[in-house]
Amino acid sequence: MNLFTWSFLLAVLLSLALRLYLSQRQIHHVQQHAAEVPTAFRDRITLQQHQLAADYCVARQRPDSGSRSPTARCCWR
Repeated sequence: MNLFTWSFLLAVLLSLALRLYLSQRQIHHVQQHAAEVPTAFRDRITLQQHQLAADYCVARQRPDSGSRSPTARCCWR
């Protein structure tokens, strides 16, 4: 393979790694803050609604949720 092919493969792998890292970071943050409604929203939503939104956000971040490319789903497992 030539230099362009290797460069392209490296870029794809780095992009995938960055996406997976950011998804895991988002999941961790949402799970940490799911137990309490943010002050700005306390008068608009209940704790149950906030937790439901947090669960939805976590589910959407997981590659097996169908929101990611087949490549990411394949590499996640």
